[in-house]
Amino acid sequence: MRWLCTSLLLLRSLMPAALAQQAPLPEASTAPWQRKHDYLERVGNLQVLLEFYTDPGVEGAPIAARIYGHLRQRQRDLAAIQRQFEAARQKPSPLSGEAQTLFQQLLNYCQWSARAFDPTDLPLREAWGFTPDSLSAQLPRTERLKAVLPKVNCQAMELERVPPSLFLKQADLQLNWELFRRGWLIDQALAQLQSPEISAARVQIDQLAYYHRSPPDAPAWKVALPHPREKNQTLDYLYLKDQALAIRGDYQDYFLSNGLRYSSLLDPRSGMPRREMMAVYVTAPAALDAEILAHAAAVLEEDGVKALLKSAGRATVYQIVERHGLLVPLRY
Repeated sequence: MRWLCTSLLLLRSLMPAALAQQAPLPEASTAPWQRKHDYLERVGNLQVLLEFYTDPGVEGAPIAARIYGHLRQRQRDLAAIQRQFEAARQKPSPLSGEAQTLFQQLLNYCQWSARAFDPTDLPLREAWGFTPDSLSAQLPRTERLKAVLPKVNCQAMELERVPPSLFLKQADLQLNWELFRRGWLIDQALAQLQSPEISAARVQIDQLAYYHRSPPDAPAWKVALPHPREKNQTLDYLYLKDQALAIRGDYQDYFLSNGLRYSSLLDPRSGMPRREMMAVYVTAPAALDAEILAHAAAVLEEDGVKALLKSAGRATVYQIVERHGLLVPLRY
């Protein structure tokens, strides 16, 4: 309890000051009374939450059906991109322009983060049991970690611009689509949200969301940041408009062994979680960027985050780390 009280006092003193550095909030909307619509539907194996506002006389069901239908089609398009990746094992595989753009973005982030984000880390996560198909998570033996780490190698993805093609220089290379498909899918909804019928909207999958415009009579969306240790408690708030927020924490997927917490915040370079990292909150103009940055920032030290943001562009990273029994907030 003493640890908790001391930590909360420290956070209260530091977090508001850090969050106060956000850009000034725009003026609140003066639109007339708006009708709120809430939907939750499955797209593939993902639950997609859709919240949006319209004029009072507008029915939400046709709008929601159009957006969900578009997302399901884009999910099928992503499956086609997956097939292009698999075809690159034996020889260079021609790529669609969309596939080339996605793979280039993944490789850019792998390079910018010095491999703190590596989209080929699936063998590592399988070794730990941190995959959707795993029955349980476990601490892998040192021998197994040594065996799987060479298989985590984004540099084995050889991407050509003209003509667009991909070749996997390691035949056993596996892409971990779970690292980025939520952000990619949410971004596919953004064009649909530009409909004149929609005054504001939120699209969310798990702990990743995009906040479109601002809700009625508010300058921005007020978004609670969950406390990494106290269930159902809020650490602080962010105010977001036309931005995505990705949240990662060592409390989301973890197990205990000999009194130590092992989380899914794995560093693909060492194969181990970063011990002191408790939570990461990342805001960015696009959901895919926020999701990837959150994976990288969960294992990077301060200098690494700063270097990454110089290349990645407009984004803000908040880390909560544990130091000497205290929760310490860091903002970049």
